[in-house]
Amino acid sequence: MEHCDETPTTAEHNFDNPHFLTGEQQLAIDAVTQTSGFACFLLHGVTGSGKTEAYVHLMHRILLCGGQVLLLVPEINLTPQLENYFRSRFPDVNLISLHSGLSEGERLHNWQQAQAGAAQIVLGTRLAVFAELPKLALIIVDEEHDSSYKQQDGLRYSARDVAIFRANQRGIPVVLGSATPSLESYHNAQSGRYKMLKLTGRALAEARLPEVRCVNISQSAMHHGISEKLLREIGLRIERNEQSLLFINRRGYAPVLMCTSCGWLSGCKHCAGKMVLHLSDKRLRCHHCGYQIRVPRECPDCGNADLHPVGSGTQRVESVLQERFPEARILRVDRDSTRNKRAWQTMREQIHANEVDILVGT
Repeated sequence: MEHCDETPTTAEHNFDNPHFLTGEQQLAIDAVTQTSGFACFLLHGVTGSGKTEAYVHLMHRILLCGGQVLLLVPEINLTPQLENYFRSRFPDVNLISLHSGLSEGERLHNWQQAQAGAAQIVLGTRLAVFAELPKLALIIVDEEHDSSYKQQDGLRYSARDVAIFRANQRGIPVVLGSATPSLESYHNAQSGRYKMLKLTGRALAEARLPEVRCVNISQSAMHHGISEKLLREIGLRIERNEQSLLFINRRGYAPVLMCTSCGWLSGCKHCAGKMVLHLSDKRLRCHHCGYQIRVPRECPDCGNADLHPVGSGTQRVESVLQERFPEARILRVDRDSTRNKRAWQTMREQIHANEVDILVGT
């Protein structure tokens, strides 16, 4: 990173820094800022170790020198939360976001702000890696292991790898942050191609790692993919006015529809994926290519009308919880429920206001 001897700007006076850095955080920040030219750093930090705080301090150094920062995140739904956080830390800095959830007018305006050098911090998903940034001085790829950085349709690319290539071209540092690095990044750091920076402890001394219990579902009564033990624990949280969060790796009602007679599965005729059952609108949808049809009344192969959903998606889990806890306030967060522009922001406000008992999401 280039050293800056310029007079501090307003960004320095308005930099909100109520947080004390740990020794490991300080060493990581110094390693990046003292580097001249291109270097790729893997910031390997456990959950709660303060990777975001390290990003803030690195950004601050860049802003003092009048440079631009590109921060990539894997999911659209992460951008409002991070955008609000960084705006609170840099209240007088021009921060813009770039992602597919913006309208065409908003995206064009933000792109022009970045191109003109007026946007000092650009926060976005993989789309943002191609933004024109004349004063680009630092690239940060948060959750670098996430597969969402890979564009699978049309022009295929990995935004993380493009970010590294772009940093090399510009002669600037790039920081890859993750608690669970990808195998290739970890190997590159172990072999010396990247520089490893480790945050091994929690940023707050009193913070403790959560207790994790594995439930053997082969020895437990199951209710559409949810164990009786888990349902009892959720019930206890509701009684204590606490919140529960259920992660499901599949949206929709069930991953596949199956014929109980001949074994037919709802495969997609355009790709190798399976057609996911969306019960609310009676559709089968392929989450890979987007193809969709109405739910058939009978098996296309044998004519049997006994078709059963197999597996559980977010909609099915939501319905099971509604049946078990009819008085509970349940909120489902997935791509289907957050299609509207302000949907996720409204949901976040509900969650933080303790207006949700159970959160189900991908």
